[in-house]
Amino acid sequence: WRRFTRFFTVKASVVAWHPDYQLSQPYPAPAWRSGQERPLRILVLGALSREKGADVLEAVAAGMAGVPVEFHLLGYAYRALGSQVITHGPYRNSDVYTLVEQIEPDLVWYPALWPETYSYTLSIALHCGLPVVVPDIGAFPERVAGRALSAVMPWNLATSEWIAFWRELQLT
Repeated sequence: WRRFTRFFTVKASVVAWHPDYQLSQPYPAPAWRSGQERPLRILVLGALSREKGADVLEAVAAGMAGVPVEFHLLGYAYRALGSQVITHGPYRNSDVYTLVEQIEPDLVWYPALWPETYSYTLSIALHCGLPVVVPDIGAFPERVAGRALSAVMPWNLATSEWIAFWRELQLT
């Protein structure tokens, strides 16, 4: 707010929820689906730049080779990622819920290194009632505050720390 008011004069401010929020409420309560006879399935959604965590995703997936964990990218990265990331490619917004259902993720991870102002892909995960792991920057922590099965993690974890986190989760 202070940064904004250095450049603009506002007589009366109004805090308003994003219109997407009002269209999707209430989001279903998240449910944990893991524990099945298959690897833990982690989904990352959207177009991933370096800032949105493409390199983090690739490094963590490579570091977990041989562990029963699958990393799925529904979307695409700024470059081709290694074979440890199952890349499904671009999608139409009208198809995203069907595609998420077909992948059957246990949770959705946002490996972002840069703050988001809202995150439409987070809305998808919330709408699907999926557990989420989000960084502690931008709109992510505010949007999942108080929500069950939502982990807010430091945005700057090292690859080894992410691997330890996923190994621990995979064992539960």
